[in-house]
Amino acid sequence: MNKLLLIQECIQKLSDEIKKLKDDLDSIEYDMHNETKSSAGDKYEISREMMQQEREKLMNQINLKQKQKTMFLHMPSKTNTNASLGALVITQKAIFFISQSIGKIQFEDKTIFCLSIQAPITKMMLNKKVKDAFEWNNNAYTIHQIE
Repeated sequence: MNKLLLIQECIQKLSDEIKKLKDDLDSIEYDMHNETKSSAGDKYEISREMMQQEREKLMNQINLKQKQKTMFLHMPSKTNTNASLGALVITQKAIFFISQSIGKIQFEDKTIFCLSIQAPITKMMLNKKVKDAFEWNNNAYTIHQIE
């Protein structure tokens, strides 16, 4: 599996998510700018406050995704010998990419779980090597390959 292409796929996924979040943010800002004050002043204030909170939430999500994208841009693409940052850990049940927590992605007809180094399951596999085993949620995993 080409890890460099996998990293590019993760960056593209984040770029797509950032674009959607920015579109949502633009929509909220448009609504905030064009909302007129009604005679029911409290309703207007509550509506503005809710839109402001949604705006802040979207901005925080955009910032997080941009940080994750930056980390992928600096992700080591070398082959790993143990489960560590940048490692692609292939087990009999799943494939894990120790990188950033962006969920699962489809790549080369396989499902890959992108996990952060802080994820509890990652902590169970850290520094393990090929043929080592670990357990997570009452499931036993054996590492078949590390890239």
